[in-house]
Amino acid sequence: MPNGAEVELALLTLDQRGLPQGLLGNIQLSGNGDALPFRLTFNPQSFSRALRVELRGRAHRSGHLILRLPPVPIRHADSQEVGTLRLVPAP
Repeated sequence: MPNGAEVELALLTLDQRGLPQGLLGNIQLSGNGDALPFRLTFNPQSFSRALRVELRGRAHRSGHLILRLPPVPIRHADSQEVGTLRLVPAP
């Protein structure tokens, strides 16, 4: 993650159209030029099989959006392992 970037990751519930309906958990981190390990805590009991859940993220530097995380579908609350996340340049 670029040095000085402000990174936000959010675990969201979505409606049928893919629009955010609720926030299960979020975290803010500061970029240091290296990979950013993180732990996003949430209540697994609020994770219903009937809901679509995605991990979304973005990175800002000097108030400008520089990177975004393509939505990562989260299908189960029993594992918090999402692997390596790759942010892409923001338009």
